Amino acid sequence: MTKFELDESQRAAVSSAATGKHFRIVGAPGSGKTTVVTEIVSALIARDGESCVRILTPSRQSATRLRDTVALTVGVATRGPLARSISSLAFDLVSSEQGQGYTARLMSGGDQDSDIKEILDGEIADGSDGYWPENLTADVRRLREFRTQLRDLLSRSRDLGLVDESSATPFAALAELGRTARNPEWVAAAGFFTAYRRLVMRSRAGQVDPAELVDRATAIVRGTSPDDPRMTLVVDDAQDFTPAQWRLVTAWGRHRGTVIAVGDPDTATAGFRGGHGTFVDDKDLDWGATLTLSTIHRQTGALPALLGHVAAAIGGGLPAVRRTYPVLPTPLESRSSPGFDLASATASSPAHERDIIARYIRDAVARGLAYDDIAVVVRSGSMAESMVTHLNSLSIPTFSETTGSPLRDHPAVWSLLMLASVGIGREPLTAEIAHDLLLGPFGRLTTLDYRRFRRTLRKAEITAGGNRMADELMLEVLTKPGAMETEIQYAAPGVRWIVETLRAVGAVADRQIDEILWTVWARSDRAKAWSTISLSVGPGAVKAHESLDAVLALFAVAATSLENVPSESATVFLDRVLGQTIPNDSLSPRTSSGSVLVCTPAATVGREFEVVVAAGLNEGVWPNTRARSALLKAHVLGLAHAGIDTATIDSRREVIFDEVRLFLVTLSRARQRLLVTAIQSEDETPSGLFRMIAGE
Repeated sequence: MTKFELDESQRAAVSSAATGKHFRIVGAPGSGKTTVVTEIVSALIARDGESCVRILTPSRQSATRLRDTVALTVGVATRGPLARSISSLAFDLVSSEQGQGYTARLMSGGDQDSDIKEILDGEIADGSDGYWPENLTADVRRLREFRTQLRDLLSRSRDLGLVDESSATPFAALAELGRTARNPEWVAAAGFFTAYRRLVMRSRAGQVDPAELVDRATAIVRGTSPDDPRMTLVVDDAQDFTPAQWRLVTAWGRHRGTVIAVGDPDTATAGFRGGHGTFVDDKDLDWGATLTLSTIHRQTGALPALLGHVAAAIGGGLPAVRRTYPVLPTPLESRSSPGFDLASATASSPAHERDIIARYIRDAVARGLAYDDIAVVVRSGSMAESMVTHLNSLSIPTFSETTGSPLRDHPAVWSLLMLASVGIGREPLTAEIAHDLLLGPFGRLTTLDYRRFRRTLRKAEITAGGNRMADELMLEVLTKPGAMETEIQYAAPGVRWIVETLRAVGAVADRQIDEILWTVWARSDRAKAWSTISLSVGPGAVKAHESLDAVLALFAVAATSLENVPSESATVFLDRVLGQTIPNDSLSPRTSSGSVLVCTPAATVGREFEVVVAAGLNEGVWPNTRARSALLKAHVLGLAHAGIDTATIDSRREVIFDEVRLFLVTLSRARQRLLVTAIQSEDETPSGLFRMIAGE
């Protein structure tokens, strides 16, 4: 983080913390909000001791990034981290209330998706799905997007207080709102959530929904004893707290200590899922004056003016924050202002766009920057995957924190799971699966090896007077002991390894999944090989890192699963993991040193880079104006709850504002250089966001 002397507005904010009153601090991106947070914490600890204050963030990732910076600034030993996420605080409150025996784990998004899919598929199979409206057909309910929207609706329902966990009918309020608003989808969803809750309580007794955990923590804080210790909460990135999370913050302010909220509504990143920040409009606490940080420190030259130009396109906002941006007559004039390197480029195809970005990165590195000073920001996780693959293929070390793929889609994990699945007899070996295993990271046959192996089998069959095809012969060799041993002996080594590994797994088929997976992993030499390769540089090293990370994540998932349900069979585990369609969250640290970061806008919050590339600024991509939650209408749940006629609201306008906020967050992460790119072709057109910066 850039070091500079506190300006007058920052010093005023730090001084106000000594009053012991609730107050809010707002500021544009780069105005030093996180620096002020750090200085406030340092000042309070110096005065009252390390237990008097903690920083609260909306996510684990942002808390992790703050911890070391704050600890170094404070310079004293503390009991526990000074920065923690809202979920971490909630867990700590609930576990303290429950006592030492409380060992619950938070459910991951993958777990939730798996449970929802299980119920939906079961309803369709047994015909008990008649309560859904006609427009939500069985084909619609099989879609991953439908499950995502169900999860969003459940989250918004909790945000609005429509879920009463103490009631025998916890979702009655949602059903009643659906009837009042003439929205049968909500009525049906309320019935579904009841079944989902029963499943979770029965099969995941050792796990708890993160949103439910926050609600329970809020209830605990509201019942605080006057004798409980007081502690100040400094809330960073307050604009990204959901209403339910904010209720916990305000409950803390009423019962346990002072709240200092820091943020900027223009940089909220939760709106695209239907969430809405509330910290600026909150009236639950007796807030003092709102202080505004008046100077942008992160950038000079062109960018501050352009950030103001972008922020002006967002509806609402705080005039005091908007006034901190310098004003220049036109975007084109601000582009020519010295002190910041601003560039734009169009490409004829996605591959061409990625090549432009690669050349830009190489130029930045040639000018003395490190790879980890560079971030490429794309609108979605799926775009991040293709960008990482392309840049790595060009020997540019790259990694992504936000991919759109579940764990099962990594080749190493898929091979481990499939060897276990076929070996224990969960599913039969097919020619397609055999092909992927043989050519995968464990079989390691080349295409030429594979063809030679099949030709050898076919030749042996004809010599013996038979006429079976190569697929049938290959499956027999891989699954039947003793079949065509001579041909196996002269085939590539991976063939024998697959044969013997399937037999080894079959011998432990009655064991639990961790032992079965270890049987496969221990028989391979991939641990040593990938560890050695990962110590080098280049695309091969990056792939080796990713493979090791993925395998470790799989074993962590298996361990967690068995801790929660010790009697779970391997078949049940494989059904769940192979059926997951969204990524699991991982607590494992990611190897990022010396690599370009590719991520979505939300992943850049609280970070800054010397160079930022905003890629894929095309119509329909960024901004993504597709209607949010079109199937279940979670985006208008809050309006209906407030008694507002949703027909009077322009939803598309609000969506565009959310997209511009994400764009503003992305641009504001850059310190020295910024590149925006788009595709210009017969089928694709640069978006208004691109033109806003390019000056076209």
